[in-house]
Amino acid sequence: MRLAAGTTGPGALAMDIRAARADAARGWLGTIAVPAVTKVAVSRLIETTARNDPAALAAAVSKVTDVTAPFLDGAARSELEQLAASLRAWQ
Repeated sequence: MRLAAGTTGPGALAMDIRAARADAARGWLGTIAVPAVTKVAVSRLIETTARNDPAALAAAVSKVTDVTAPFLDGAARSELEQLAASLRAWQ
């Protein structure tokens, strides 16, 4: 989620930095064992962080929140929901 948080606002990272971080995140994702639906949602989120599209990014964060909800506590879900809302507001 730090990748997504660094895409908008005053602390937004430069596109080249975001692309490099997305590349590293893709490598990391390939090394962990998670359900396929989760891996697909996280992969799409990673790809979206390398673009300037807050709406698509908000949708990707919401999808990750949906597929990981059974494994997250209320505080973690709330944090993801707040991130998606802030991305939607940034448009």
